[in-house]
Amino acid sequence: MRNRIAMDHNLQQTTLVDFSIFLCYDGKDLLTTFADDKDGENNLLDYIVHCLRYDDIVHKQDSIGYRLFLPTGLWTTAVDVQREYMDDGVTETKEFKVMREHLEVLVENYDVTKAKLIFMPACDGNHYFVYCINLIHNHIDILDSIDYWWCRRDRNERHQPVWNKLPLINAAFKKITNGKFPTFFNWSRPFVDVPKQAGPSDCMFFCWKYMEFWDGDRLNIDINPYKGMIYRVEMMHYAVFHTLNQADIPDELDIFRLGGRKIEFDQSQ
Repeated sequence: MRNRIAMDHNLQQTTLVDFSIFLCYDGKDLLTTFADDKDGENNLLDYIVHCLRYDDIVHKQDSIGYRLFLPTGLWTTAVDVQREYMDDGVTETKEFKVMREHLEVLVENYDVTKAKLIFMPACDGNHYFVYCINLIHNHIDILDSIDYWWCRRDRNERHQPVWNKLPLINAAFKKITNGKFPTFFNWSRPFVDVPKQAGPSDCMFFCWKYMEFWDGDRLNIDINPYKGMIYRVEMMHYAVFHTLNQADIPDELDIFRLGGRKIEFDQSQ
């Protein structure tokens, strides 16, 4: 599909992914975004998060709310919070109120006190990773595709700025649940032994796999570190043909839809 877009100027000018005000890509944008050496983008990952949420609601109705996926915006608002609300549990700073209200919108259709796995993807610089609040085992799973031993970096130092924000995020969860949500910011934070990326810019695509297949105990998929380019193509296909995509896909691309072309029924018949 990517090659087809690259060879067709009209497809490059056609909107192929449209998700409300959050994301709008034409064919040229897709070629750039999913180029083999391109870093990920927050708005794309947030769209994928919404797709994962939709898939759980539609295809896993018996377990709706067991997993909860949150977009990167939660961390973005947390960065702006200078301090936690006062100890009386009532007074809030303006910045904290914005973060708390943002979280309320994200979980308005869920009872978060019943969730077991809450996935919170984050970005530091150009690197994406996932924090999973694991309420099955009461710890915070860190799913990070960087091999810190190989790149000779201290993973704790890399993640310390994120850890510093956990009390604020925890406070927001407690606030929206009237104190029912557990205190998790001081839980252990194990780095899960997940397959690591081989390509320098593959982290966002590995994050997608982690969120989709981490069950709180193990990763239910075999991830090949050297298939970053394939995972890019898979995500592009997922983004283009997902039900949440509001773009009208041209016939010359619709043939790439898994299972064949989309069938339009004439309801007048």
